[in-house]
Formats: sequence, C-alpha cells, structure tokens
Amino acid sequence: MSLHKKHRLILQLVLIMGILLILQAATILLLGYWKLLAEIVAAIAWIFFLGIIITFLALQIIHNFRFERSFHPEKIKITSLPVLKKFKLLNPLENAGIYHKAQLHTHSSLSYDSNVHSLKIIESYKKSGYKILAITDHDVLSDFSTLSTSEMLILPGIEETIPVLFWPIPLGKHMVLINPLEKRPHRQTLQERLNQAVDIDMLVIPAHLSWRGGAGTGRWYPDELYRLKHLQFIEIYNPHSKDPLDLTIWHKLNVRGGPLHPVWGIAVDDSHSGSCGAGWVMLKTPRLDLVSVITNIKKGAFYATNGPSNVDIKVAGTKVYVNSPDSNWIRFINAQNQVTQATRGEQSIYQCSGDEGFIRVEVTDKNHRTAWSQPMWLVAEDRKS
Repeated sequence: MSLHKKHRLILQLVLIMGILLILQAATILLLGYWKLLAEIVAAIAWIFFLGIIITFLALQIIHNFRFERSFHPEKIKITSLPVLKKFKLLNPLENAGIYHKAQLHTHSSLSYDSNVHSLKIIESYKKSGYKILAITDHDVLSDFSTLSTSEMLILPGIEETIPVLFWPIPLGKHMVLINPLEKRPHRQTLQERLNQAVDIDMLVIPAHLSWRGGAGTGRWYPDELYRLKHLQFIEIYNPHSKDPLDLTIWHKLNVRGGPLHPVWGIAVDDSHSGSCGAGWVMLKTPRLDLVSVITNIKKGAFYATNGPSNVDIKVAGTKVYVNSPDSNWIRFINAQNQVTQATRGEQSIYQCSGDEGFIRVEVTDKNHRTAWSQPMWLVAEDRKS
C-alpha cells in the first residue's frame, strides 16, 4: 500500500532532522575550523526547524482564541422579525423535477493529502447511488466532465486555498469552486470569486467553517462571512468541521440576508480516502445536465443530509407538510432558532402563525443522522416572487 502523501511529507521532515543529527554528531569527530563551521550550520538548521514549530503553535493558539471569541453570545443573538398577518411561504423545493443524490466536495490523488485515483472515486460514488459528483482537489482543477454519462454528471471542481501571506505551504481558508470560470484558476479572495459567480454557471462555497486544521488558519470567522456580498452557499455539515457552530453561522447569515439573499446549506463528504456517505445533498432537478443542475442548486432546490435520503417537503398555503420513512423525529425551527414543533414519526404538518420569519425542517433518523431543509421564508401575501 502506498504511503499517504501527507505522511510522506512528515516522514521527509523527520528524515531531514535525522540527517542533521547525524551530521551534528559527525562534527564531534572533526578537528579544527571545519568542526566550528559544521556546528554553526547545524545550529542554523535547528533554529529554522524550531522556528517553524513555534510559528505553527502560535498560529493555532491565536486563531483558536479569535474563533472562540467570535462566538460570544451577543454576537450570535438572533434579532426579532416582524409578525405577518397575511403571508405566503417561499419554498425552494416547489420546482418540478426528481431528486438526485449529489456530492459537491471530495478528493482524489491530485490532492496532496489523498492517494485514491480519480477513476476509483468515480466508480465508488456511482455504486453508492450518486448521480452528481464534483471532485474538488486542493489547488488543482479536477475536470473529469468528459467521463459523464447518462447515469452520472461529473462537474469540474477545485478546493482553493486563500493563503496566509509569505507561506509556501497550504495554510489558510478554503473555498470550493464548482465549474470555475478559468481552466487554470489563480488565487483570488472569496469576495472576488463570489462576484464572478453572480451571472455564470459557477458555485462558490466556503468550506468547513470551523475546521481546526492548517494551524487554525482554515477557520471562517462569522464577522467576515456577514460582510460578504453575493454569498449563496456554505457547508453546514463537513466531517472535518464542528457542525453545531457551522449551523449557527448559517442560521444567522439567513436572518441577516432575509428572503432576498438566502444562503443555502450544503452537506459534504470532504473525503480523502475514497470513502463516501458522510454528507451529501439531494437535488431536485428536471434534467441531469450542467446548466439545469447548477441553476437548481443556485435556487436552493435541495436539502442537505448525512443520513435521511427520502424526505418529501411540500407547502400548501401556510402549512408545511413533511413525509419521510427515514424519520424518527421531525422538527420545525424558526428564525429565532427555536424549535416551534417536534413530531415523532414519519409525518408531520406545521401551521405557520406569521411570526416565524422563516421555517426550516430537520428530519432525524434513529441513528441520530439529520437532513436539513433550506429556510422557507414567510413573506407578505402580495409580494411578487
């Protein structure tokens, strides 16, 4: 079995340090000025390696402290929304179509931290019932769209690093680009990427918001996300992140954006080992082609899940109907982040009262896995859709 790329890098560093130790020991046997010169070179090398270790630790401490402070209760408090007497519900799932299982973030051997060949990745997802797949390798555009078939649409993708200044190694925040504009993407800020995606068939998704990796530099702070324009998506479930915090950020982004600027929540695998099934989305689309898929993802015509895959959500008037044979509990959550109704079983009907702001649904199965609907906003009855 080939050694994992990340482990090979660590092994190389250990070998270099071992060689330095051997050289330093060898200097004891040397005489005269050569001994002094060798000791100076060894000392410089040790200072360099110790500097890297200290810098990594300092970055981790600083970013952990800053991230925890960003979740002060006053900063995540949900403000009150107006009460509506005559209203309607905006349901992003109301379009015609059928559900397709989609993975929008996974890795192949083109990533520095994966050693699974792309063809094996594609075959694995196909066997697991996926109809849409985006392989998003680190800082390398993975375009296997020519391998698309009538059974599976493969989208070009990349996971870009927004680098920490002056670092030659991939430290920094990550964003997933689906069907990027350039065939050879170059590094840009998240806001620049969001501006690009407004009028083209491209998706921009901040990845694993509360990920502790990259010496703490990979975390997305709520305040910087709140300032963004044209933000349409974030990952609300990623195995490498802390989903309760990510869900809180997602919820607040929707309250701040309102019905005109919703932010859709996505669940992903972010797999580096070839495994699949940690998180995905169920996309409702009439056709399995690039334009239709991207268009309906941008409309929010999907729910995110790490388990339940048979969830039907309908809106009739001011009522929300949920039916799922996978369900153990069905919960309705308003814009105040409060559970307004919880039903045990496979079916539930919720009557909106007008003070919810929006309603979103969480369906939990017996294994405590969850499907998350997108927020369904309550808007004035005479509002044009």
